[in-house]
Amino acid sequence: MTKAAEQGHSMAQNKLGIRYYQGKGILKDLEKAVYWWTKAAEQGYPGAQRELGFCYNEGEGVPKNLAKAAYWWAKAAEQGDVLSQYNLGYSYYEGEGVAKDPNKAAYWWTLAAEKGNIEAMWDLGYLFFLKLLDSIKRHKKMTEDHYMAEYWLSKAAEQGNYKAQYVLGSYYEFMHIPGDSAKAVYWYTKAAYQGYSGAQRRLGECYINGAGVLKDPGKAVYWWTLAAAQGNIEAEEMIKEALDGNKLITKIEFCNYSLRPY
Repeated sequence: MTKAAEQGHSMAQNKLGIRYYQGKGILKDLEKAVYWWTKAAEQGYPGAQRELGFCYNEGEGVPKNLAKAAYWWAKAAEQGDVLSQYNLGYSYYEGEGVAKDPNKAAYWWTLAAEKGNIEAMWDLGYLFFLKLLDSIKRHKKMTEDHYMAEYWLSKAAEQGNYKAQYVLGSYYEFMHIPGDSAKAVYWYTKAAYQGYSGAQRRLGECYINGAGVLKDPGKAVYWWTLAAAQGNIEAEEMIKEALDGNKLITKIEFCNYSLRPY
């Protein structure tokens, strides 16, 4: 492999870079990994361009340089490398190594999402969700961003992304026209069972208010207890309110409800 790499074969150079990076069958050497990936990247090998971008992004084998990371990810992204498309989108969204540009972030995330990248689906959906939220706050009206928000959040949620499941639940409960509390509960439940405290807290509120489900103080307390155990302050306050302020349940009922596995 080394001989082929020295003769200029880009695939061999890339593989040699991987071996040096991982230290498999050879002494681990990040600088040599960067050296061979650079050789392959300069010949247009997308896998090496992607890995070189990671090295510059993390400062592995080279000084950290976000501009160079974005440069190499762009090279690979233009050749259709999905992970590089996602990473480049993130660079544009955060303004890391490139000028901040949400539209370019959306462009690259869309390309990655269309190829099945779940994180790109989530980030793209959330990007449109935030744009929609901003429009509602500023202009008191919905925009066509809600179609894209719902579409990509749904795609990510269906693939098990708990963040997308939670935000999609919020979308159906508060922003969808007409509101759909049943769908909100469905997605909150999906995220809650994955252990996301925000969804557990919100699901408890749905059960206490009978929003999208039959009113059930027991299930409300159960989900609040799980959320509170993770340090969710709002859930802790809701438990106190249920026990004290509103007298919704007794302390004996609370003990029974909080331990009941739903």
